[in-house]
Amino acid sequence: MSGGGLIASVEVTHRLRSRVRFRCRFQVGQAADWPKLETLASGFRGVRTARANARALSLTLEFDPELTDEWQLGHALLEISDSATATISTSIPEDHATRNALIASAAVLLGGSFLPRILKFCVSLAAAAPLLREAGEDLVEKQVSSRVLEGLAIAISIARGDYRVANTTNFLLAAGTHLSATTARRSDELLRDLLRPHNPFVWVVRDGKEVEIDADDVTIGDTVIIAAGSVVPVDGRVLSGVASINEAALTGEALPVEKTHGDKVLSGSLVVEGRIAIYAESVGAGTVTARIAEYVQRSLASQGQKQLETARLADKLVPIILSAASGSVLLSGNLKRPASV
Repeated sequence: MSGGGLIASVEVTHRLRSRVRFRCRFQVGQAADWPKLETLASGFRGVRTARANARALSLTLEFDPELTDEWQLGHALLEISDSATATISTSIPEDHATRNALIASAAVLLGGSFLPRILKFCVSLAAAAPLLREAGEDLVEKQVSSRVLEGLAIAISIARGDYRVANTTNFLLAAGTHLSATTARRSDELLRDLLRPHNPFVWVVRDGKEVEIDADDVTIGDTVIIAAGSVVPVDGRVLSGVASINEAALTGEALPVEKTHGDKVLSGSLVVEGRIAIYAESVGAGTVTARIAEYVQRSLASQGQKQLETARLADKLVPIILSAASGSVLLSGNLKRPASV
């Protein structure tokens, strides 16, 4: 499901009769504020508890099945508007939360070697506690997931006193989560820059005079005046004038191209030299820049769906891996084998 409010899309990753877990993606330009989302979701009709997990990009809701269901809750998440969040204080963005978790796990990995054995146990257990809790919840929900597998690997290592292996595993998992969150944030920033108007105001010819109007008020058929140093806000053709235009943002070509009467000009191009009048053929959402932005946004959403399918496939492989680990113990009698598997 996808929407146009605070949340761009939601996907059900696990469900029980009175419990559902959603994977949520925030809209481009919105801070990934999971505590805010948790607060809002806890106020939904029929919801008993709400728990957000920034590292897993998920929101788990316990609800009364007599009052609501996963379909209604999913649509309620998509209908959260920007105004509904205005009175709620913002918190740590998603990538900051994952960065802090990565730094903490790295500190435990590097500093744990110098601690006494009892402190190594306490510190390693505390560092792995969030993952172990998530694995335990999955197990209680009768879902043998990849998170359960990760939790078991760390738990076995801690139980055996192999704290370095446990801390290394926890660090690698935190690094993967942080890289995923950072990539998503940078993609959103690039897309937001693409969607942001370069010039809030545009010069157009109205009644034979050049007047400055809001960029959103430009319509098809307007004559737009662009001078050196300005970014072209519309797609159209040159009516008059000569200009040297840099189209690197669209074509990757670094050398400026000369545009004269009748030549096609695309939005997002930069006028390096000269001054031209352009007949606006496409404006707003119809411009090349807007269509590119829409395509990138759809690609990001599609990537999220592929990631979910990959996660489901990984979950299906977990029972096979657990069986192999159990078999290795029975055949060898060595407790190091299951952690390796």
